Amino acid sequence: MDKIRPLLKYILPVFSLLVLAVVLTILHRALAGYHLRDVYLQLREIPVSTITLASLMSLASYLVLSCYDLLALRYVNQSVKVWRAMLAGFLSFAVGHNVGYSTLSGAAIRLRIYGAVGVPVTAVALMSGFCGVTTALGSTFLIAYVLLTQAAEATVLLHISTVMLHTAGSALMILLLAYCVWVSRQLKPLQIRQWKLKLPGIRLTVLQIVVAALDLCLAAACLYVLLPGPVVVSYQTFLAIYVLTLATVLVANVPGGLGVLESVIVLALPQLPVDRLLASLVAFRIIYYLCPLILAALSLAVNELWLHRHRANRVTLSN
Repeated sequence: MDKIRPLLKYILPVFSLLVLAVVLTILHRALAGYHLRDVYLQLREIPVSTITLASLMSLASYLVLSCYDLLALRYVNQSVKVWRAMLAGFLSFAVGHNVGYSTLSGAAIRLRIYGAVGVPVTAVALMSGFCGVTTALGSTFLIAYVLLTQAAEATVLLHISTVMLHTAGSALMILLLAYCVWVSRQLKPLQIRQWKLKLPGIRLTVLQIVVAALDLCLAAACLYVLLPGPVVVSYQTFLAIYVLTLATVLVANVPGGLGVLESVIVLALPQLPVDRLLASLVAFRIIYYLCPLILAALSLAVNELWLHRHRANRVTLSN
């Protein structure tokens, strides 16, 4: 194990680059016969009402994401103002969605936000891990739900038999239920080296699943309303596509799922014109990824100015 560990830091980036090369090749072939100008023209044709609705879905998604930190603070028994917790949650996910390695990048931002009000470093680390587990629980629930209820659509996308998909969905659901039973038994804290990890309890675990699943549903809705009409799939079917795409993005570990999301959606919806579909995906990137990132950068800048306001006042007075 010790010999393999140093290789992982090279294997994972190389794997991500290979995945990125594959998806870019897929996109290049899908765009054969189209010009980027075609995508741009289709982007301009998206109605303002559609952009507004997608923006509202994105806003709702990030509001739900901000609640991750409220649950995490409850887990580590720390008291922080609600607005600060939601700000930290928004900043962490807005940056993490774009740069990848969301747990690590989120931990750095949370450390800056919470450290200023005296939250211990160990508590911040536990919070970041808790948020990562929350995402995993919600994703597991939705993937299991999709495989059990939308197996026919998933079969077309994955080229795997319905029986195997039902089996996989049942296994994931049983695993999730087993985890819920485990945390409900109020066992002693887990001892991992010098760390003692207490179990969150069944109520907090259920809230984790609900919040994470709701966030994913809202993110899928943001992209769904942007799809070119007439819509050829129901929202529930599209949710199946989106959740399985998200699983692919997590495995590929490409920052922001760049190219992976677009490739899988294009392959999953061949009945839609590629230029119109890519225009919808570009709009989704702007609304769900780029705009929150810009807002997060501005918020971080304002937060830094506020934290250093006394030093700035001294410099101003001295001049």
